[in-house]
Amino acid sequence: MISILSDSGYEIHYLTKKVFSELIEANPLVDKLWTIEDNLDAVINHLKKETFFKVLDLHDNLRSIKVRKSLRRDTVVFNKQKVSNFLWTRFKLKPSKISSVKQRFVDTTSGFCKSAFSPKPSFPLNEYIRTSITKYNLPESYYCIAVGAGWMTKQLPPHKIQEVLDSLPNDNIVLLGGPGEESLATELKLGSKVINLIGQLSILQSGAVLEKATALLTGDTGLMHIASALGVPVVAVFGSTHPDMGYAPIESSGLSPIVIQNANLKCRPCTKHGRVSCPKVHFKCMEDIDMATVVSALKSMPS
Repeated sequence: MISILSDSGYEIHYLTKKVFSELIEANPLVDKLWTIEDNLDAVINHLKKETFFKVLDLHDNLRSIKVRKSLRRDTVVFNKQKVSNFLWTRFKLKPSKISSVKQRFVDTTSGFCKSAFSPKPSFPLNEYIRTSITKYNLPESYYCIAVGAGWMTKQLPPHKIQEVLDSLPNDNIVLLGGPGEESLATELKLGSKVINLIGQLSILQSGAVLEKATALLTGDTGLMHIASALGVPVVAVFGSTHPDMGYAPIESSGLSPIVIQNANLKCRPCTKHGRVSCPKVHFKCMEDIDMATVVSALKSMPS
């Protein structure tokens, strides 16, 4: 979407939380970055001084609604398909079609950009970031495993990850995860060929590690989308969420992602974004996943 705006000649200002700022700072197509920490009103006061042509609200939440109403500019709001998602998760009324998030982002620009083409996703990396991970002495070939997720019901339970580690004893494996997820590794028995980088990398550094990976094993996570943008093969296990809600990993470099899910459960999807625990307690959407299938999918990826 940013490339569409840039190709149409627009100056692009991007507002995001401070924690995500490194992703936008690395994008050469963004002209100015605005960040939110605690004082949203102060940021809005500065934004009011700008002469924006249009505001794109890609979140449509209370915070973004406050921003767009305060700026009083022509606004395009991202279609979150709230009604369809509610009917599916609450009453299991699956809609006939839900557009991908990528396509809905493109659609927000269709009315005022000269060409609403569908650009190839990219993830900005530079040599400084690539050089910063050399200290970890990564092997020439390795698999990555994303151990965590934004919500518990989107992540593989540690004992399921252990099954993968036990099935790949002779393969190099790199564990990835963000700050606060370090404790997940304490539940794993890590062999000598497992490199634990959980909580040690920035988002961009995690991308640099993924860039050289044979494949990524992940739940429904941000790392899943980063890997796809980098052309890294993905094996994605979906638990409480569902890929048909628009967040499926995309095909990249001619390789279709492998999505594994428990398709026989009537209770899923129970959420669009994830939950802190399984509302049915049994957590069968993850517990019943055959990890032999997961390992086979990983091994099918070209090295």
